[in-house]
Amino acid sequence: MIDRRAFALGLAATAASCARGPNLDRLTLGEQGRAVGVRSGEVLNLDSGLEVRLAGIEAPNGSEPLANEARALLSAAVLGKPVTLLYGGLKRDRYERALAHVRLEAGRRWMQGEVLAAGLARVRTYPDNRALAAEMLQAEARARRAKKGLWAIDAYRVLLPYECPGKSGFQIVEGKVRQVAVTSGSVLLDFQGGGARAEVPRFVSADFAAAGHAPEGLKDRLIRVRGNLRDGVIRLNHPETLEMLRN
Repeated sequence: MIDRRAFALGLAATAASCARGPNLDRLTLGEQGRAVGVRSGEVLNLDSGLEVRLAGIEAPNGSEPLANEARALLSAAVLGKPVTLLYGGLKRDRYERALAHVRLEAGRRWMQGEVLAAGLARVRTYPDNRALAAEMLQAEARARRAKKGLWAIDAYRVLLPYECPGKSGFQIVEGKVRQVAVTSGSVLLDFQGGGARAEVPRFVSADFAAAGHAPEGLKDRLIRVRGNLRDGVIRLNHPETLEMLRN
């Protein structure tokens, strides 16, 4: 059972700690408006009729655990208040929703940061929309270490490779790379202990190298990867899906 009073106090503490956020001004300035509806912890509506999806995060929806809490956090922060959209990649999804970072004008608070800091979303970037990934990963990591929100629920935990068989969908997996295999189409990273592997398509391997973690050189390195797990494989299509960890 969620203690609603404690949760409300937690929202206030989260807002205070995340008020400044990163330098959003380096993004492209977008629409402004008043938030008049919140559908989930990652989707809101402006008075102009524009629906906005918070770029770079995935919050629980529908009947998923803590979906109501994620929606309550965003609602408490933005409803009835002026917000500004800022873009760092693709501006619209296939549903014509704006894909944006959202800044509350009062205190210039960064909504992605607040939802992540409360542990009510995970970072999920895409090749065409990955602005502020480093800052979002940091906010997620702090919440995970504190076991806030989703990170206290078994279904959302970071998996070890041997726990991957039978799992699917968006997952975060960490482990030591046992073997690197270079094929004509991809670089395959097999984890120690088996159970999962990561695949980096060759056409993006140069991007990983430019980011400081060339996949060909990851043998015996401890890494964390995130993406859609299917048949024991996570396909990594941009560098922000891979984090280097200390051995």
